[in-house]
Amino acid sequence: MVYEYTCFCAIDPNRRKEYFNMVYSILKKNALLFAIFIPLDKELSDDGPPFGVSINKILDMIKGKFDIVENRFSDLSIKPRLNREKIMILRRK
Repeated sequence: MVYEYTCFCAIDPNRRKEYFNMVYSILKKNALLFAIFIPLDKELSDDGPPFGVSINKILDMIKGKFDIVENRFSDLSIKPRLNREKIMILRRK
């Protein structure tokens, strides 16, 4: 299992596909990527880090590599992060 929290948002959006390629390469088949992606309310073009996160872009980048086990907003977010972070559990194909 790989646990992702705040590393992804620090990566320049133009290099994020490399991140998923790397995670894919280190995980065995059926292993999990447990991720909390944040901030969802910031534009990708805004300065960072943290850089904005787009779930739709993530879904495009994981096609063919991961299946979605879970994709939901956290019900445990602290008030300032409510609806700004998303839990995704992805299984390597």
